[in-house]
Amino acid sequence: MLMCVLSATLHAQSDITAIAISNVSATSSSVSVTSPSDASNAVNISSPYTLNYGSGNDVRVTSYTVGGLTYNNFVSPDTLLLRRTSSTRLVNIWYEDNGVTGSVVTIQPTKVAEADAIYLSDALNTGYDNILVNEDDLAGGSIEVETERVDVIWYSGIQTTDPTEAVFPIIERGGNDNVIVAPILTLDSNGDPATYGTAIGIGEDGWPGAGQTYSGYIILRRETVGVEPIPLLDLGSQIVQGVAIGFDDMGIVADQTIYGYSIFPADIADEFITNTNDILTTGVISIFKSGIDLADITTFPTTTLSSDSGIDLVAGAAAGVASTGNLIIPNKGPGGYKAALSTWLKANVGITTATEGSTVTDWQDQWIANHDA
Repeated sequence: MLMCVLSATLHAQSDITAIAISNVSATSSSVSVTSPSDASNAVNISSPYTLNYGSGNDVRVTSYTVGGLTYNNFVSPDTLLLRRTSSTRLVNIWYEDNGVTGSVVTIQPTKVAEADAIYLSDALNTGYDNILVNEDDLAGGSIEVETERVDVIWYSGIQTTDPTEAVFPIIERGGNDNVIVAPILTLDSNGDPATYGTAIGIGEDGWPGAGQTYSGYIILRRETVGVEPIPLLDLGSQIVQGVAIGFDDMGIVADQTIYGYSIFPADIADEFITNTNDILTTGVISIFKSGIDLADITTFPTTTLSSDSGIDLVAGAAAGVASTGNLIIPNKGPGGYKAALSTWLKANVGITTATEGSTVTDWQDQWIANHDA
């Protein structure tokens, strides 16, 4: 049985009841590609297509409404990483589109330069499709991407003075997937997640059903890095919607530095589904499958089904956001550098003596690796 613990301060999540947007004219471009042999819906198999990007707008989020409060103080992450155990770099991405007409696909947003970096698009109308699926039991095997975890990272940390009014918004297309989210408490010397805080389960019935609705979507498959994504299948109208996981929901206290959050497939929990509805119980996850180490994806199941845990993640809206100015990045590396450092020694901090000519016996590393000299 899945154990979930709910209390007055750990109430799992809150619905994002409204997403305010602004439209920015997209940049147009066009590419010629050939669809794969397992294409479906209105996309013909092994056929030539012209993808016309940027026919409409890039949709930007200006604020979220959660619990009657407006959340508009955004702090963007340094990176979003797709963690895999396999060597494949397959990934499926989706865009808002105007449908498939003959051999032409008309795509609304600007084309992203590289699928792995789609979070840099800052757009609500594009994202990853079924990003955590190992075994596709819904679309004939066409949407298996072999990603075990998604990491959203602030390398120099992020903190708030008011954990009740700072959230991580988890936004997805459709609102019908089971996932688990946990805050990253520490990073290792490589800048990768080392320890996690309270994990929150979002069941497929835990999405609000409110947000931004678009009439159609095209799913593209990126098969190899540097190669143009190809049309896989098209979908009809769905709502782009989300939930807000509060810092207090995750047990984060005022002025505590955390380093972002990770999104996990639901089947790392034991047991993650109910007997009747195949739905992850929404709440704080207390029991994981035997041997699961959240920081080690090689301990995760490699049989995650698309019917159980997919998430069509709106990566461009992956951010920290607060209702006031209480969400900050506390520090940066030298020159404002925020990627992972090996060692950072500062001339005026962490030394045993500042006296000219004296021997320094200990010089403290200011980075997370703790490589003291």
